Order: sequence, then C-alpha cells, then structure tokens
Amino acid sequence: VVLGVVLEECRARSRQSYERLRALCKDPAKRFFVFANEHHRDTYVKALSGESPNDRNDRAIRVATKFYGRAIPGKRIVLLTNDRGNRAKAAEEGIDAMSAKAFAREKARDGSAPELLDVVAATGGPLEDDDEDDDDDRGG
Repeated sequence: VVLGVVLEECRARSRQSYERLRALCKDPAKRFFVFANEHHRDTYVKALSGESPNDRNDRAIRVATKFYGRAIPGKRIVLLTNDRGNRAKAAEEGIDAMSAKAFAREKARDGSAPELLDVVAATGGPLEDDDEDDDDDRGG
C-alpha cells in the first residue's frame, strides 16, 4: 500500500522517482495499491500548532499504518521508512516499522523475496546490519 501522502512527498522530491512509483502502482502485476489517506475520515490528520509539514506527514503515515492494522486483523502491517526518527516514534506507538534495507534483508532470509536485496542495493548504500546509513530524516 502506497499512501497518498507518500506519493505527494515523492513528487515534491523527485519527479523521476514519482513517475517510477506511479508506474509501479499502475502495473497490476506488481500488486501496489494507492490509498488516499488524506481523504479518509479515519486517516486524515490536521497539522498541529507548530508542527512542521514533514512531522505532520510522518504522523499521517503512522495513523494510516495503525488504521490498516485495525482494518486487516491478523495480517502483519509494516511501516517502511528510512527516517530513524519516524521509526522511533512508530515503535513508541506500537507500530512495526523498519528501514527498506532491513525489510529486504528479512525477506531474503525467509526466502519470500530475495530479489529485494538487489533492488535496495541498486538504490545506493551498503546493506549493513545496522541502519546507521538509513538516516533520511526528510520524511516518509
């Protein structure tokens, strides 16, 4: 599930990345789904006084992740983010969150998607066991 707020953040950062993500979401074989969290009563969040747009978006992502956890009981819902601050807040809120690298390593270890390691490696940066290099605090 790709949240609308994530799609918008991606578009604001890189038109090329946005277009690639949109293409993935449109490809039925990839099984991506865009959820318009900004237009759903259970997932829309209003910015708090003094809250930065990035912090508001990160909070919206956590709210939507919790929503999916309630809406799909019995399924593991994981928030993927390379923002350590967002992962820490997610953990405080009881949300299963991990970096893209950690998720790819997990899927490679359990054999369900070993190709993800190659995809993550192709995006740059070493696949280290700690996520020290996953310090993208700009969002998502």
